[in-house]
Amino acid sequence: MPLKIGATLLNLIVPGMGLALLGHIRKAWLCCLLFLLVPAWATAERKLLQPEGWLIMAIAMALISSIAIALGLSVKAKSAKSRKIAWHLGGLSVGGLLLMASALYYRAEVLGIQFFFIPSPSMTPTLLPGDFILVDTWAYREKSPVAGDIIVFQQSDDMFVIKRCATWPDSSTVIRNNQLYVLGDNPQASLDSRRLGGINLQRVKGRALYRIAHWDSLSGKTSWPLQPLPSESVSN
Repeated sequence: MPLKIGATLLNLIVPGMGLALLGHIRKAWLCCLLFLLVPAWATAERKLLQPEGWLIMAIAMALISSIAIALGLSVKAKSAKSRKIAWHLGGLSVGGLLLMASALYYRAEVLGIQFFFIPSPSMTPTLLPGDFILVDTWAYREKSPVAGDIIVFQQSDDMFVIKRCATWPDSSTVIRNNQLYVLGDNPQASLDSRRLGGINLQRVKGRALYRIAHWDSLSGKTSWPLQPLPSESVSN
């Protein structure tokens, strides 16, 4: 019984790790592989850009974890050599956790997503100070920004700015000489292309798609609006 309890706890950490403890190596690696394939599928299909995609991924990963736990409770422990079990346990735990941690740390490159905090009122009323947004960092791999897109670009080494793409004055084009014309939705509080000129395309980090949360600095409370961002300015 203590072995079964330990296997169940391990399967909660990394699905399949508990099965390795019981000596069922093939089942262990299969569960672990399936668990890692779910976020890989969600990334490749860009499900990570949709709130329902996160729900589907969470359900699928919970289902795989439940299957691993159920298998661990139903199978009998095999008499495998302790050294072999230790190697597989180490491989499953270290490999799985490192892959997930690396994907989260390098999410802009590996997962194609990034989260940003809005500190200023330059994009009000579309975005408010205290908002958290989801950005598609792969949005412009095969296409260019268009008028209305809300983009995040790197202004300096440690400063990222969010603005809306617009057409150049007296023109119908968004891009001119590899430069983007960007504006804030709140003209009175926005330092943008009207003063700074164009933004180099190479500085663009991605397209903002969702307002996912808001932190109220006065109350200290966080709300979760999960709202798609409009493709046109809603300012007056």
